[in-house]
Amino acid sequence: MELYATRCAICDSEECYTVLYRKNFKESDLSIDLFSARRLPDRIHYQIVRCNKDGLIRSNPIIDQESIYDLYGKSRFTYEQEIENLTISYLDALKGVLPKLSVDAKILEVGCGNGFILKALYKKGYKNVFGVEPSSEAVTKADKEIREKITIDVLRPGIFTPNTFDFIFFFQTLDHIGDPGSFLRICHNLLPSRGYILAFNHDIESLPLRMLGSRSPIIDIEHVYYFSKKTITKIFEKHGFSLIKVYSPADVISLRHIIWLSPVFKRLKIRLLSLEKGIFHRILNKKIRIRVGNLCMIATKTAN
Repeated sequence: MELYATRCAICDSEECYTVLYRKNFKESDLSIDLFSARRLPDRIHYQIVRCNKDGLIRSNPIIDQESIYDLYGKSRFTYEQEIENLTISYLDALKGVLPKLSVDAKILEVGCGNGFILKALYKKGYKNVFGVEPSSEAVTKADKEIREKITIDVLRPGIFTPNTFDFIFFFQTLDHIGDPGSFLRICHNLLPSRGYILAFNHDIESLPLRMLGSRSPIIDIEHVYYFSKKTITKIFEKHGFSLIKVYSPADVISLRHIIWLSPVFKRLKIRLLSLEKGIFHRILNKKIRIRVGNLCMIATKTAN
Protein backbone atom coordinates (compact mmCIF):
# COMPACT_ATOMS: atom_id res chain seq x y z
CA MET A 1 0.00 0.00 0.00
CA GLU A 2 1.49 3.31 -1.10
CA LEU A 3 2.11 6.07 1.43
CA TYR A 4 1.44 9.73 0.63
CA ALA A 5 3.10 12.84 2.05
CA THR A 6 1.00 15.08 4.28
CA ARG A 7 1.20 18.86 4.60
CA CYS A 8 1.07 20.98 7.71
CA ALA A 9 -2.61 21.84 8.10
CA ILE A 10 -1.74 25.33 9.34
CA CYS A 11 1.02 26.69 7.07
CA ASP A 12 0.62 24.15 4.23
CA SER A 13 4.34 23.33 4.15
CA GLU A 14 5.29 19.80 3.12
CA GLU A 15 8.99 19.46 3.87
CA CYS A 16 9.90 21.93 6.61
CA TYR A 17 9.73 19.51 9.56
CA THR A 18 11.67 17.62 12.23
CA VAL A 19 11.20 13.86 12.65
CA LEU A 20 10.08 12.94 16.17
CA TYR A 21 9.43 9.19 15.78
CA ARG A 22 10.19 6.81 12.93
CA LYS A 23 7.52 4.64 11.29
CA ASN A 24 7.32 1.22 12.99
CA PHE A 25 4.80 -0.86 11.02
CA LYS A 26 4.56 -3.05 7.94
CA GLU A 27 1.81 -2.98 5.33
CA SER A 28 0.58 -6.34 6.66
CA ASP A 29 -0.13 -4.65 10.02
CA LEU A 30 -2.90 -2.51 8.48
CA SER A 31 -6.26 -4.04 9.37
CA ILE A 32 -9.82 -3.28 10.41
CA ASP A 33 -8.86 -3.91 14.05
CA LEU A 34 -6.20 -1.19 13.93
CA PHE A 35 -8.87 1.33 12.96
CA SER A 36 -11.45 0.27 15.57
CA ALA A 37 -12.01 2.90 18.26
CA ARG A 38 -10.47 2.34 21.70
CA ARG A 39 -8.82 -0.95 20.81
CA LEU A 40 -6.02 -2.34 23.01
CA PRO A 41 -3.05 -0.01 22.38
CA ASP A 42 -0.30 -1.61 20.29
CA ARG A 43 2.15 1.29 19.74
CA ILE A 44 1.97 1.06 15.94
CA HIS A 45 2.36 4.42 14.25
CA TYR A 46 3.45 6.27 11.13
CA GLN A 47 6.52 8.46 11.08
CA ILE A 48 5.66 11.43 13.31
CA VAL A 49 6.99 14.90 12.45
CA ARG A 50 6.75 18.44 13.83
CA CYS A 51 6.37 21.45 11.52
CA ASN A 52 9.33 23.78 12.04
CA LYS A 53 7.20 26.85 11.26
CA ASP A 54 4.22 26.52 13.62
CA GLY A 55 4.80 23.40 15.72
CA LEU A 56 1.88 21.31 14.44
CA ILE A 57 2.67 17.60 14.83
CA ARG A 58 1.46 15.14 12.21
CA SER A 59 1.90 11.67 10.74
CA ASN A 60 3.89 11.76 7.52
CA PRO A 61 3.56 9.95 5.15
CA ILE A 62 0.22 8.10 5.52
CA ILE A 63 -1.98 5.76 3.49
CA ASP A 64 -4.47 7.44 1.15
CA GLN A 65 -7.63 8.97 2.63
CA GLU A 66 -10.11 6.72 0.84
CA SER A 67 -8.34 3.61 2.20
CA ILE A 68 -8.57 5.12 5.68
CA TYR A 69 -12.29 5.80 5.20
CA ASP A 70 -12.78 2.21 4.04
CA LEU A 71 -11.02 0.83 7.13
CA TYR A 72 -13.14 3.01 9.42
CA GLY A 73 -16.28 1.94 7.58
CA LYS A 74 -15.48 -1.69 8.34
CA SER A 75 -14.21 -1.04 11.87
CA ARG A 76 -15.70 -2.65 14.96
CA PHE A 77 -17.55 -0.98 17.81
CA THR A 78 -15.59 -2.11 20.86
CA TYR A 79 -16.04 0.35 23.72
CA GLU A 80 -19.48 -0.41 25.18
CA GLN A 81 -17.99 -0.77 28.68
CA GLU A 82 -16.89 2.88 28.71
CA ILE A 83 -20.05 4.49 27.32
CA GLU A 84 -21.46 5.44 30.73
CA ASN A 85 -18.24 7.24 31.70
CA LEU A 86 -17.83 8.82 28.26
CA THR A 87 -21.37 10.15 28.43
CA ILE A 88 -20.66 11.91 31.73
CA SER A 89 -17.39 13.38 30.44
CA TYR A 90 -18.77 14.52 27.10
CA LEU A 91 -21.96 16.04 28.52
CA ASP A 92 -19.75 18.04 30.89
CA ALA A 93 -17.90 19.43 27.87
CA LEU A 94 -21.15 20.24 26.05
CA LYS A 95 -22.27 22.38 29.00
CA GLY A 96 -20.03 25.05 27.54
CA VAL A 97 -22.49 25.47 24.64
CA LEU A 98 -25.88 23.89 25.42
CA PRO A 99 -27.15 26.68 27.74
CA LYS A 100 -26.72 29.10 24.82
CA LEU A 101 -29.05 27.05 22.57
CA SER A 102 -32.80 26.52 22.46
CA VAL A 103 -34.08 22.94 22.65
CA ASP A 104 -35.11 23.35 19.00
CA ALA A 105 -31.51 23.91 17.91
CA LYS A 106 -30.20 21.64 15.16
CA ILE A 107 -27.17 19.75 16.44
CA LEU A 108 -24.68 17.57 14.53
CA GLU A 109 -22.12 15.16 15.95
CA VAL A 110 -19.37 14.01 13.58
CA GLY A 111 -17.98 10.57 14.44
CA CYS A 112 -20.92 9.72 16.69
CA GLY A 113 -20.32 5.96 17.09
CA ASN A 114 -23.56 4.34 18.20
CA GLY A 115 -25.07 7.74 18.99
CA PHE A 116 -24.80 7.51 22.77
CA ILE A 117 -24.31 11.27 23.15
CA LEU A 118 -27.09 12.04 20.67
CA LYS A 119 -29.31 9.75 22.74
CA ALA A 120 -28.39 11.62 25.94
CA LEU A 121 -29.19 14.96 24.29
CA TYR A 122 -32.46 13.57 22.90
CA LYS A 123 -33.49 12.58 26.42
CA LYS A 124 -32.73 16.13 27.57
CA GLY A 125 -35.23 17.49 25.04
CA TYR A 126 -32.98 18.24 22.07
CA LYS A 127 -34.95 16.41 19.37
CA ASN A 128 -33.14 17.86 16.34
CA VAL A 129 -29.95 15.85 16.80
CA PHE A 130 -28.09 14.25 13.90
CA GLY A 131 -24.91 12.25 13.45
CA VAL A 132 -22.36 11.17 10.86
CA GLU A 133 -20.47 7.92 11.45
CA PRO A 134 -18.44 5.77 9.02
CA SER A 135 -18.70 2.49 10.98
CA SER A 136 -21.82 0.60 9.92
CA GLU A 137 -21.39 -1.77 12.88
CA ALA A 138 -21.48 1.14 15.33
CA VAL A 139 -24.63 2.59 13.76
CA THR A 140 -26.44 -0.77 13.88
CA LYS A 141 -25.95 -0.65 17.67
CA ALA A 142 -27.70 2.72 18.00
CA ASP A 143 -31.16 2.94 19.55
CA LYS A 144 -33.84 2.91 16.84
CA GLU A 145 -34.98 6.50 17.46
CA ILE A 146 -31.37 7.68 17.07
CA ARG A 147 -30.27 5.30 14.30
CA GLU A 148 -32.54 6.97 11.75
CA LYS A 149 -30.84 10.30 12.50
CA ILE A 150 -27.34 8.99 11.70
CA THR A 151 -25.82 9.09 8.23
CA ILE A 152 -23.36 6.23 7.62
CA ASP A 153 -20.54 8.11 5.93
CA VAL A 154 -17.72 10.53 6.61
CA LEU A 155 -18.27 14.28 6.56
CA ARG A 156 -18.09 15.22 2.87
CA PRO A 157 -18.96 18.34 0.85
CA GLY A 158 -22.67 18.38 0.01
CA ILE A 159 -23.68 15.81 2.62
CA PHE A 160 -25.96 18.44 4.25
CA THR A 161 -27.44 21.75 3.10
CA PRO A 162 -25.40 24.86 4.03
CA ASN A 163 -26.34 26.68 7.26
CA THR A 164 -28.28 23.63 8.49
CA PHE A 165 -26.90 23.34 12.03
CA ASP A 166 -26.63 25.62 15.04
CA PHE A 167 -23.98 23.50 16.76
CA ILE A 168 -21.46 20.96 15.47
CA PHE A 169 -19.25 18.90 17.76
CA PHE A 170 -16.83 16.00 17.50
CA PHE A 171 -15.20 13.95 20.25
CA GLN A 172 -11.84 12.24 19.57
CA THR A 173 -12.36 12.71 15.83
CA LEU A 174 -10.37 15.68 14.51
CA ASP A 175 -6.99 14.00 15.02
CA HIS A 176 -8.13 11.11 12.79
CA ILE A 177 -8.88 13.39 9.82
CA GLY A 178 -6.38 13.34 6.95
CA ASP A 179 -7.31 16.85 5.77
CA PRO A 180 -8.56 18.85 8.77
CA GLY A 181 -8.63 22.05 6.71
CA SER A 182 -11.20 20.59 4.31
CA PHE A 183 -13.11 19.13 7.26
CA LEU A 184 -13.33 22.54 8.97
CA ARG A 185 -14.37 24.26 5.74
CA ILE A 186 -17.31 21.84 5.52
CA CYS A 187 -18.23 22.55 9.15
CA HIS A 188 -17.97 26.29 8.50
CA ASN A 189 -20.35 25.95 5.55
CA LEU A 190 -22.89 24.03 7.65
CA LEU A 191 -23.08 26.66 10.40
CA PRO A 192 -24.78 30.07 10.37
CA SER A 193 -22.89 33.18 11.40
CA ARG A 194 -22.02 32.81 15.12
CA GLY A 195 -22.96 29.11 15.10
CA TYR A 196 -21.07 27.00 17.64
CA ILE A 197 -18.41 24.34 17.15
CA LEU A 198 -16.69 22.14 19.76
CA ALA A 199 -13.66 19.88 19.35
CA PHE A 200 -12.58 17.43 22.04
CA ASN A 201 -9.40 15.46 21.38
CA HIS A 202 -5.96 14.53 22.67
CA ASP A 203 -3.52 17.25 23.69
CA ILE A 204 -0.03 16.42 22.44
CA GLU A 205 1.46 18.83 24.98
CA SER A 206 -0.36 17.38 28.00
CA LEU A 207 1.69 16.05 30.90
CA PRO A 208 0.86 12.34 30.29
CA LEU A 209 1.97 12.56 26.65
CA ARG A 210 5.13 14.48 27.49
CA MET A 211 6.01 11.89 30.15
CA LEU A 212 5.35 8.80 28.01
CA GLY A 213 6.54 10.03 24.62
CA SER A 214 6.28 7.31 21.97
CA ARG A 215 5.03 4.88 24.65
CA SER A 216 1.81 6.87 24.96
CA PRO A 217 -1.26 5.09 23.51
CA ILE A 218 -2.01 8.34 21.69
CA ILE A 219 1.02 7.91 19.41
CA ASP A 220 -0.97 5.62 17.17
CA ILE A 221 -1.55 4.82 13.50
CA GLU A 222 -5.15 6.08 13.70
CA HIS A 223 -3.98 9.61 14.49
CA VAL A 224 -2.93 11.81 11.58
CA TYR A 225 -2.64 15.16 13.38
CA TYR A 226 -1.66 15.76 17.00
CA PHE A 227 -2.97 19.07 18.31
CA SER A 228 -2.01 21.25 21.25
CA LYS A 229 -4.10 24.13 22.59
CA LYS A 230 -1.96 26.51 20.54
CA THR A 231 -2.11 24.65 17.23
CA ILE A 232 -5.82 23.79 17.43
CA THR A 233 -6.56 27.48 18.03
CA LYS A 234 -4.47 28.42 14.98
CA ILE A 235 -6.20 26.01 12.62
CA PHE A 236 -9.70 27.00 13.72
CA GLU A 237 -8.91 30.70 13.39
CA LYS A 238 -7.44 30.03 9.94
CA HIS A 239 -10.76 28.56 8.82
CA GLY A 240 -13.05 31.33 10.01
CA PHE A 241 -13.78 30.52 13.65
CA SER A 242 -13.41 32.75 16.71
CA LEU A 243 -12.15 31.09 19.88
CA ILE A 244 -14.35 31.19 22.98
CA LYS A 245 -12.13 29.00 25.14
CA VAL A 246 -9.74 26.06 25.07
CA TYR A 247 -9.02 24.09 28.23
CA SER A 248 -7.96 20.75 29.72
CA PRO A 249 -11.10 18.82 30.76
CA ALA A 250 -11.21 16.29 33.59
CA ASP A 251 -12.62 12.98 32.35
CA VAL A 252 -14.58 10.35 34.24
CA ILE A 253 -12.75 7.11 33.63
CA SER A 254 -12.56 3.64 35.16
CA LEU A 255 -9.39 2.14 36.59
CA ARG A 256 -9.99 -0.65 34.07
CA HIS A 257 -9.63 1.80 31.20
CA ILE A 258 -6.53 3.39 32.72
CA ILE A 259 -4.90 -0.06 32.76
CA TRP A 260 -6.15 -0.60 29.21
CA LEU A 261 -4.35 2.56 28.08
CA SER A 262 -1.21 2.12 30.16
CA PRO A 263 2.08 1.03 28.52
CA VAL A 264 2.48 -2.12 30.65
CA PHE A 265 3.20 -5.55 29.17
CA LYS A 266 0.30 -6.60 26.96
CA ARG A 267 0.09 -10.12 28.41
CA LEU A 268 -0.08 -8.78 31.99
CA LYS A 269 -2.65 -6.18 30.94
CA ILE A 270 -4.94 -8.77 29.36
CA ARG A 271 -4.64 -10.96 32.45
CA LEU A 272 -5.59 -8.12 34.78
CA LEU A 273 -8.51 -7.02 32.63
CA SER A 274 -9.88 -10.56 32.43
CA LEU A 275 -10.55 -10.67 36.18
CA GLU A 276 -14.37 -10.61 36.39
CA LYS A 277 -15.00 -11.55 40.02
CA GLY A 278 -14.16 -10.45 43.52
CA ILE A 279 -12.76 -7.28 44.98
CA PHE A 280 -10.30 -6.65 42.16
CA HIS A 281 -13.15 -6.62 39.66
CA ARG A 282 -14.92 -3.97 41.76
CA ILE A 283 -11.71 -1.94 41.96
CA LEU A 284 -11.27 -2.11 38.18
CA ASN A 285 -14.73 -0.65 37.64
CA LYS A 286 -14.26 2.18 40.14
CA LYS A 287 -14.77 5.61 38.55
CA ILE A 288 -12.36 8.48 39.05
CA ARG A 289 -12.23 11.98 37.57
CA ILE A 290 -8.82 12.87 36.20
CA ARG A 291 -7.12 14.88 33.47
CA VAL A 292 -5.86 12.15 31.15
CA GLY A 293 -4.40 14.39 28.45
CA ASN A 294 -7.31 15.79 26.44
CA LEU A 295 -8.23 19.29 25.35
CA CYS A 296 -11.60 20.85 24.61
CA MET A 297 -11.98 23.85 22.31
CA ILE A 298 -15.18 25.88 21.84
CA ALA A 299 -15.52 28.46 19.08
CA THR A 300 -18.09 30.26 16.95
CA LYS A 301 -18.25 30.87 13.23
CA THR A 302 -16.86 34.36 12.75
CA ALA A 303 -19.58 36.88 11.90
CA ASN A 304 -19.68 37.95 8.26
